[in-house]
Amino acid sequence: MANPFIQLMSSRPPGTTPYVAQMLLPFESGNNGDTIDAAYMAANDIHVTLPVGASWNTENSAVTVSTAQTHALTTPVTVNGTTYDTVGGTRCLEAPNVNIGAVYLQFTDDPNPYDVTIACWFKNTLPQPDGLNQTYDFLSLGNRFETTTNFAVMQSQNWQMRAHSQTGIGSNIAWNRDTWYWVVLKNKQNSATRGSYLWMYNEDGSLLGTSFVAHNAANTTQGTRFMNIGQMRDNAGTGSAFFDNCVLLWETGEVTAPVGP
Repeated sequence: MANPFIQLMSSRPPGTTPYVAQMLLPFESGNNGDTIDAAYMAANDIHVTLPVGASWNTENSAVTVSTAQTHALTTPVTVNGTTYDTVGGTRCLEAPNVNIGAVYLQFTDDPNPYDVTIACWFKNTLPQPDGLNQTYDFLSLGNRFETTTNFAVMQSQNWQMRAHSQTGIGSNIAWNRDTWYWVVLKNKQNSATRGSYLWMYNEDGSLLGTSFVAHNAANTTQGTRFMNIGQMRDNAGTGSAFFDNCVLLWETGEVTAPVGP
């Protein structure tokens, strides 16, 4: 199979040109330590008209507002005709590593989009090296039956980030604690280049690395139903994952990817 990143990266927009997305999550509401729950997400997301029945949900109530970490968008994003650069933002989402906790946007049953991307600023304050050698899932895009159909996950173990899918894991990308990265996770379905894609960019916009794992070709009838942000696998005794200015894109056709940083 030819390198799928060659095709997908050819249309990457320049950093000064806004791109269009279906949703922006700036987390610019609430006080430090406030719980981020489904009601918070529904009141503070910026979105186009959502599919009928789409709703926010939470896995436990462990994610909170943080004023200790923040990162503005580098590339502006246009949602529903308005362009945002998020300069001056003072908050982000914090997911403590000691807990399993996440927020997720859930679409109704099929049909669902076949081409979905989450992009955001991400950092983590886990110990380095991680003496527990745990496996962590920070972003995921899951199909209707996540255990029997395809999914795309941004996963890390021993400070190696990789794309993960039902079929296995992609190549590793070495990263570091307490450092901001622009990360892009894509679940691509229903085409010859279907799979779980991950891009990681340094804070200066340079590409740190890519990871890819192809999906099971037999499981192509399910689109993405769950879009998850948080800490969703294993746990550690200290530190937190931080997410800021998450951008979500979904289409029944091709989504330009990657987006940003």
